[in-house]
Amino acid sequence: MLAMPAPPSLERYNGVPLVVMPDEAKALRELITLLYDPQCISSILEGEDFTLKMLGPTQLAKKYQVDWICKLVASQRRQ
Repeated sequence: MLAMPAPPSLERYNGVPLVVMPDEAKALRELITLLYDPQCISSILEGEDFTLKMLGPTQLAKKYQVDWICKLVASQRRQ
């Protein structure tokens, strides 16, 4: 009586369920790079185009509540 219906079959990639993200691919790639390769942060901080480079990742950081990225950008903008 309280049984849940079986989920529809999911598309898989290398045996893992495929998750479709509605975000722009470039911004998502940059966000993931910041999360998993923190060494790239120093090169971004040193660049003159910091604000432009961080626009996409910052928007996604707000969306996905990655607060440390938002704080990093805010602190750099104050300087």
